[in-house]
Amino acid sequence: LRAKIRAASRAQTGRGVMRDGRGREGREGTRRCGPAAARQTRSGATQKVGRARAGSRSRAGSRVGSVRESSFVLLRRRPHAIQRAVEAGFHGIEMHWPDPADIAKIKSALTSTHLPLLSLNTVPGTKQDGDFGLCAMPDRRGEAKAAIDLAVDQADVLNAKFIHVMAGKASGPDAHETFVENLEYALDITQGLGVQILIEPINSYDVPEYFLKTVDQAIDIINEIGSPDLKLMFDFYHVERQQGSAITRFQAALNFVGHVQFASVPDRGPPDDGDLDFDK
Repeated sequence: LRAKIRAASRAQTGRGVMRDGRGREGREGTRRCGPAAARQTRSGATQKVGRARAGSRSRAGSRVGSVRESSFVLLRRRPHAIQRAVEAGFHGIEMHWPDPADIAKIKSALTSTHLPLLSLNTVPGTKQDGDFGLCAMPDRRGEAKAAIDLAVDQADVLNAKFIHVMAGKASGPDAHETFVENLEYALDITQGLGVQILIEPINSYDVPEYFLKTVDQAIDIINEIGSPDLKLMFDFYHVERQQGSAITRFQAALNFVGHVQFASVPDRGPPDDGDLDFDK
């Protein structure tokens, strides 16, 4: 794994740091999510989908279950980076926010390389305005459902296995109720698609005011909703930064985990140094 991590770092063209991952393959599909233009969604809301930021990072990780895979994250969402992941020896990728304008090219690259796409995220909102997810924000319900619709459309076309529903910056009972409502909506519209929904606790140092902060909070929500298709995305970096004892917490939460991400702490670099000893 360490050799693959270093190879992937060399394969990146820019400022990549190694972190985490996922993967799955797909079938040829049409571009159902258009370019940076308004689109009508299942919820009836209209959302403008813009181009994503140009920053690039990569991750190495594994999927919880009977099959363990090394994966490669491409935050740039550039189709040509998929070939670099193959050349670096990875077996799958995850994309945070695939550019709607590039869906057909991404699909073609995945098909030609036989590389699976494990997961993607709901769009974060307007990051320039401080957004980092929408789905726990009581006054953004329409946008949240539109973000879920877009992610489901993309996952269907690209045959992604997981969708990470991003909570956003919010707090209190109304935020909890809104997040549960939007997760139930996501679970409802993905029935029969072979897609699972993920929620991820994110530490307060990197993303202040993010709604979902701890493993315990995530497990409480999973138990409240009670769906086998709602899983915890366990990111060792976030958990260690927020709560500490990440390896012990992972062992305790294993029955709820659908996907794992890992990196060194505290620098979020390759997971072969720092505060966590993954060899143990």
